[in-house]
Amino acid sequence: KHIFSEKIVSLDQLFPNFTHEFLKPFKDLASSQFCAEWKLFGKRFRVRSVEKVVKDIKTIIRDHHPGYIIFGESLINDDFEYFERLCDAMIKEDFDIKFGTHFRANITLELAEKAKKAGFNDAWIGVEALSDADLKEMNKGTTINQNISTITNFAKAGVNVIAMLVVGFSDIDEEEKNCSNIEGTINYYSKFKITNNEGNEIPLSIQWRPAPMFLVPGSLDYQEKRETTTRPWISTVISEGNELYLQELSIELSNIPYEFDRPIPDERVGELMKRIQKADREAGFAIGGIAQHVINYMMKNRRNKRILRKRERIGVIAQRFEAKKSIIS
Repeated sequence: KHIFSEKIVSLDQLFPNFTHEFLKPFKDLASSQFCAEWKLFGKRFRVRSVEKVVKDIKTIIRDHHPGYIIFGESLINDDFEYFERLCDAMIKEDFDIKFGTHFRANITLELAEKAKKAGFNDAWIGVEALSDADLKEMNKGTTINQNISTITNFAKAGVNVIAMLVVGFSDIDEEEKNCSNIEGTINYYSKFKITNNEGNEIPLSIQWRPAPMFLVPGSLDYQEKRETTTRPWISTVISEGNELYLQELSIELSNIPYEFDRPIPDERVGELMKRIQKADREAGFAIGGIAQHVINYMMKNRRNKRILRKRERIGVIAQRFEAKKSIIS
């Protein structure tokens, strides 16, 4: 349903459904070339009051008992004053859980530290590229210096950074330059440490996440490129047992222009992504944020299952022992 109709003047009028434990207090003001948010939600910027957001968090905790909440938002720090008031309110409440959300690349160190105190454990940053030419063409409204500064400030504050990157947006020369810049930046950050709460030095918690450029319905250049560069999706990987499913899926998607001709061959996109992933692995960054939360949850779950199985085995042995005692006596 379209909740951002003209009838709704303020987001405080909404009664969110927290089934998936997502909060959405904002909408984006700017739009990159490949972003569809303007088309989906409109260009207007509306804010849910700090009081309402805090009340929403309390409702989620009361009804769902999560260990982690994601703000389903792409621009939570566009208004510095608002975000600072939100952090202050969350610090005052002292929620015993962690939060994650997307941030625009313009955060100060002071605000990053306040966000950490408020419980923000993950910062998804739409870095997209480390090439000012690419960023300008993408209409991102940010620069290399802003990207680097934001990553640095969050990392210093102990917030886990997920730096999201787009591969395959430009011609091969620009893509090679961008990839080299990213590799060099990853190597630069790998040399630094921060001190944790126990006083030990640990690597920075940064993950670099490259993804191939996609043409999304609703993005600024979609209509322009749809007729000339797009094509229906066709599976190129078939394994034993899934042939029929993939045939049905291909037919279902045959009229949807999902794939398109990128400025460089898909093989080169894959090669560039692998280079970035390799540099990320070899840098030895710490695992933090939601990734660490999921790992801890899975490990706890496994321990609990092992303890349960052990108790069940002990129970069976005890029953056999009691039965044996009865026979002997």
